[in-house]
Amino acid sequence: MNKVIRLMVVMVLVNGAAMSQTDRNYIPKPVPKVDTIMQLQYVEQQPTFPGGDSLINKFLYDNLKYPELALKTNIQGKVFVTFVVNSNGKISDVKVIRGIGGGCDEEAIRLIKSMPNWIPGKYNGKNVPVQMNLPVKFLFDEKNKPLPIIQTTICH
Repeated sequence: MNKVIRLMVVMVLVNGAAMSQTDRNYIPKPVPKVDTIMQLQYVEQQPTFPGGDSLINKFLYDNLKYPELALKTNIQGKVFVTFVVNSNGKISDVKVIRGIGGGCDEEAIRLIKSMPNWIPGKYNGKNVPVQMNLPVKFLFDEKNKPLPIIQTTICH
């Protein structure tokens, strides 16, 4: 009987030591609030450009300044830009994903940063920041005049 009691005491002490080590090393991770998440995989309502997607092309064409170096060296193509539409509709964190050089990458960043505030995305009825991707087309005709940007597609 004495051996059984000793064995039970040893088991309780070993179990208690193991439990206390686990508890000491356990650090609960805070649950992120939705307004601090910079990129959501799904939102109920995507951010929209004021006036709708059709006016993005007009804004880009009216405000694009084709870089001289790109014109001189015949650089044309698409610059893919990523940015965040914040919960207040402001644009931030503008970066080039894939560029074409010749000053076009910098112009695409300048252009996106100069956009008016967007209508923010919504999640659970609240405005939330959402990461967006947008190709900016750089094309010109034989007279080195920029061509209108046709069918810009926003990637969510």
